[in-house]
Amino acid sequence: MNSHIDDIARFAQELSEAQEPCIWVPSNLLVVHQVPKPKAPKRKWLGLVPWMLEEKLLQAPEDMHFVIAGKSNDKLSVLVTAKSQMQEWQKTVEASGIKNYALNPDYLALPWHSGLLSIGKNAELILVRYGEFEGFAVHPDLAWHMVADLLQKSEAPLRLSLSMAEAEIPDRFKDQVEIRHQGIDWQNTNFPRSSNLLSGDFTLASSPGVLRPWLKTAALLVLTLALSFVSLNMEN
Repeated sequence: MNSHIDDIARFAQELSEAQEPCIWVPSNLLVVHQVPKPKAPKRKWLGLVPWMLEEKLLQAPEDMHFVIAGKSNDKLSVLVTAKSQMQEWQKTVEASGIKNYALNPDYLALPWHSGLLSIGKNAELILVRYGEFEGFAVHPDLAWHMVADLLQKSEAPLRLSLSMAEAEIPDRFKDQVEIRHQGIDWQNTNFPRSSNLLSGDFTLASSPGVLRPWLKTAALLVLTLALSFVSLNMEN
């Protein structure tokens, strides 16, 4: 089961029992950057990224949390948010009794494939996903200007996927809508697992609740092998 962080109070019981629920967090509180792939070994990329982005950050690099979500066309997609924001999100989730979970930007709940620009609405914000890892959330007065800019700059024609009421989008976009949904499907599981913000200093510690399913599987495997061995001895 998945849930937006704004709704976890309603689904706390189900989420606490789920294996690894995805908790969607507000995309307007983070930024996705594109940076050239460093020439250094891959293990050093994360250490280099903060300094590659230093001029674009509103806070000191040491106060920010960086996640390399993926790589395409020799560029890295990097998710950036404040460490204080990460702490606040974790505090909110764990106060609901949820221990084993993932945090992902909420624009990634929108469907996407090549040639598609996906748009949805959550509360007062417009969410846009325009790539496997790329997207944003802003207020409508700015969102439609950004959507028009994405459509204009695209090298190939883009169709729109809509996860909101069609009456709420400007008329000039309506003939480009290819897919229509009434709202955002927060249970969507088709998103990159590498976008999980819980990495580095925010990686979750293993807990008995997390390990228990693996222990059960291991115990069943051992029991099956033991029964097979006993059955073979009896037949002999």
